[in-house]
Amino acid sequence: MLRQTIYCDRGTITGNNNFIGDGEGQTSLLHDDDGNIVGIVPNPIDPKFVNFTPYSDWTSEQWRDWDLRLLADSPAINKGNNALAVDAQGSLLTTDLDGNSRIIGDNIDMGAYEFGNVTSTPPVTPGNLHDTAKTTDSVTLSWDGVGNATGYEIQYRTGSETWVNVPVMGTSTTIDSLTANTTYEF
Repeated sequence: MLRQTIYCDRGTITGNNNFIGDGEGQTSLLHDDDGNIVGIVPNPIDPKFVNFTPYSDWTSEQWRDWDLRLLADSPAINKGNNALAVDAQGSLLTTDLDGNSRIIGDNIDMGAYEFGNVTSTPPVTPGNLHDTAKTTDSVTLSWDGVGNATGYEIQYRTGSETWVNVPVMGTSTTIDSLTANTTYEF
């Protein structure tokens, strides 16, 4: 029996408050039944991990690079059951795998890490942001990487417009569909 688990394979299992991205052929766990979140082909549900390769595409060495912490838009946030957040002796879990607070918000998160844990040190802003190529409707930007950063977010806008956020996994990106003869702020 699984409880409060993010499960990335197919097979018959039982339990409650689980996240099954692709439950094709699954008959024992149903979506929205007993707190379970179950996707099916052709619409699997992405748990929105920081860094994860879907199980059908990974090699045995890639798991070392996975970061199974949840992104801010993960559907697994606050979807667990606090009463099930216990260890083998039945004691309430107080920390996640990182040693941070286990319950933040109304409910525990599904999976091994609780979203929303913050460190006391804010992230360092990357330096040396510069353009490496320009066209009439695009710009390619590069910057210096920062320590153990797993990704970056480029923001841009014109005038007082709302910021547009572009998530980036490397240290460069191309912003397309810009308007010629327009000043952009990055």
